[in-house]
Amino acid sequence: MSTFSDKFDNHWKCIPYAMATLTSSDGFMILFHLLRRGYTDGDKTTCAISNKELADVMGTSISSVRRAIDTLKQLNLISCSQNKGALCTFYVNWSEIRAIHKVSSQISDKGWVYLRGLCLNSEVRPISAIPLTILNDVVRQYPHTSLNM
Repeated sequence: MSTFSDKFDNHWKCIPYAMATLTSSDGFMILFHLLRRGYTDGDKTTCAISNKELADVMGTSISSVRRAIDTLKQLNLISCSQNKGALCTFYVNWSEIRAIHKVSSQISDKGWVYLRGLCLNSEVRPISAIPLTILNDVVRQYPHTSLNM
């Protein structure tokens, strides 16, 4: 069993910022609650929890949780299946997280703003679905430096 920080060989600190720029604060909180509470074995992280419990833990409404979960699904960061009753089993998509991490370490804040615009204009597209030529153009136009983050 591995921990969240093991996934990125000490580079995982880039991930919170990268994901926060692509989703709402509720989506960000849900994802990290799933990662904190979930069970990780190899490249699979699963977590069984109800929307109500997520809403209670986050101090928000169930409808806000549902909207955030829909966005996370559209971004291909999670998938879920309905269990008995209100429990859902959530699955974290590590390959999408790695795709985000790869891009996040190469672009500036302005690059993230541009990339987020691309995702929103295409009705929330996962980073992994954006053609490599476009991602390479974003990296060239908005490179990460110590001065522009």
